[in-house]
Amino acid sequence: MRQIKRVNYEKAVSPVIATILMVAITVVLSGVLYVWAANLAESNTDGTFEMYTFSATSAPGELTSDSNDNLVIVTMDQGQDINWAKLSVKLSVAGAASVSCAGPGETTGACIVLESEPDGGAWDVGEAVTIKENGVDLCDGDTCEISVKIINERDGVTLDDSSTIAESTPLPPNPCYSKVLYNTQTHEVITKSTIDEGGHSTWMLLSESSTDYVHPAYYHKSMHQVLDCSEGSMVGSWILTEMQSGGGDSSDGGSDDGSSDSGGDSGDEPAADPNCGDDFMLYNYQTHQAYTQQDVIDGNAGDWVMVD
Repeated sequence: MRQIKRVNYEKAVSPVIATILMVAITVVLSGVLYVWAANLAESNTDGTFEMYTFSATSAPGELTSDSNDNLVIVTMDQGQDINWAKLSVKLSVAGAASVSCAGPGETTGACIVLESEPDGGAWDVGEAVTIKENGVDLCDGDTCEISVKIINERDGVTLDDSSTIAESTPLPPNPCYSKVLYNTQTHEVITKSTIDEGGHSTWMLLSESSTDYVHPAYYHKSMHQVLDCSEGSMVGSWILTEMQSGGGDSSDGGSDDGSSDSGGDSGDEPAADPNCGDDFMLYNYQTHQAYTQQDVIDGNAGDWVMVD
């Protein structure tokens, strides 16, 4: 008798479908990986891929009601040197709305970034910068929670968003802080407070996180040189020198102990005009002697007296 062998084709259906599904999944995954790699290449045209890491610590100095306190020091621990023109730095205190910081050499912003090394407008790997107030009292107290966001505006990428606690730490007295920048040829005088608040077009204060200079240290934007408090430091015709005041040399304006000879009640003495403070002074171009308004009020300005 002839036997007929029956083949069950239904058993072969499942392996075929599985194979088709595996091929389809492989094609889809390949497409996804291709698109991801293409986007990565477009956003990284210089041929490198850098992961940025930053660290933030409290900056030395007291936190006062003034508007030029040091707040935090931020260090680029890993990444690639990046031009300041690409970056924006935003700062938030105690969860409040963030404010924009002026970059090195700029003036517009509630806070300002000070470089430790003036090296052509870039934030270098390993460089620590100081963020301080810029004419706005952002932090006043023993401690403040500070959040710093660093953004690459050109690529639209947030490089870092970190927080730290700024602590008020009194610094030992530094006699160099009282010195002024003096031009030995033009006799021009510039006080630290003028530069400290980012209000000068030629000079820029450097971050005290650098140990390469005797601080305060000032960077001349056009000469690209640094003037600091070390002995013999000079940039062009500029030097750092003590601002001379009358003190006990006054003859009619005051006594040796600095008290006034006017005989009036000390409580009636006029207060310094806040619109014409120590940034303005009486200066003698021949003797290089200078007096502030408060020197005159206190009777420490030689023959000079205040008039109504």
